[in-house]
Amino acid sequence: MILSRIRLNTDAVSTKRAIANPQIIHAAVEACINNEERKLWRIDYLATGVYLLILSPSTPDFDKFEFGVNGESREYSRLLEQLKNGMHHGFRLRANPTYTKSAGTGNRGQIYAHVTIEQRRNWLLDKAPKCGFSLNENEFDIITSDNIRFRKKQGQKNVELGIAEYEGLLCVEDAEIFKKTLTDGIGRAKAYGCGMLTVVNQR
Repeated sequence: MILSRIRLNTDAVSTKRAIANPQIIHAAVEACINNEERKLWRIDYLATGVYLLILSPSTPDFDKFEFGVNGESREYSRLLEQLKNGMHHGFRLRANPTYTKSAGTGNRGQIYAHVTIEQRRNWLLDKAPKCGFSLNENEFDIITSDNIRFRKKQGQKNVELGIAEYEGLLCVEDAEIFKKTLTDGIGRAKAYGCGMLTVVNQR
């Protein structure tokens, strides 16, 4: 797997429009990577600028990406190989916390967004064991919580997503499951910049 980062040109009107509509960034990411490859992406707002992160099987061709400059890529395998049970990491996750409400026997359940901070915190606490890690409820926070609305194509209905961005400290409980979580993501709306978990500060 390849982890890539490119600084977004936020001075450009086209970039501001793209950041506001995940469908535009999704299409731009697809254009610079083989469309059939599984990939995760996320926009990070840092003190040094706004960056697009991409995790993909192959290296993106940033010459085809119109909203950023100074793209860089590195192998992700080294981090994955170093993961061990009991390790603690700082983490960041932008996610779409949802739940499914049963529609009755034989029917598919309806998907709803969690809307309160408490619901969104509990969603991640519930997900953690299934994803190979544990959380202390006092050691992570939701740093942004929002509901976004955008349109895939002209004439189509708006897409609405509940978004929560988490930061904090986690502990690896099952390294093999956790590796899969890092490469596959967590939750829904991965095509629209959700689900990508990243970690730092190994100890």
